[in-house]
Amino acid sequence: MKFSSFLSTLALASTALAGQSVIRNQCPFTVYITSVDITNSSTVAIASGGSWSEPQRYIPGVGIAIKIGTSATAEDLIQFAYTAYPSPWIYYDLNAAPKLDPLFEGQSLVLSGSAPDAPVIEWNGLAPSGTSAYWADTDLVFTLC
Repeated sequence: MKFSSFLSTLALASTALAGQSVIRNQCPFTVYITSVDITNSSTVAIASGGSWSEPQRYIPGVGIAIKIGTSATAEDLIQFAYTAYPSPWIYYDLNAAPKLDPLFEGQSLVLSGSAPDAPVIEWNGLAPSGTSAYWADTDLVFTLC
């Protein structure tokens, strides 16, 4: 019994990562965040100057998408996506789904790691292309505006 409990605990621990995913809202308007894996989490409002975070996680066969809009029911979203596999690698990118909300046009959008050598993704008017990768645990910080 103790051995099976130990294995269950070990299996759960392998899906938790050390890093955090952080959104910093420096825009002059409220944004709405929904974290999606195999299910949608509740949508959370982040006022101008506020921030939000959640522990990074790995779900086999599924990436994590953090959808950011300018209303709770926005259709034009910024999507910050990541996956962490094989550990400790983390892969991350930004995209618009289906297109960039007009309130974000002309704004600086920067996704960076807390590790000083983690690649930075900047969205300054043009959508970034490609996925960035980092070889160790790092917080991923997405700064809006």
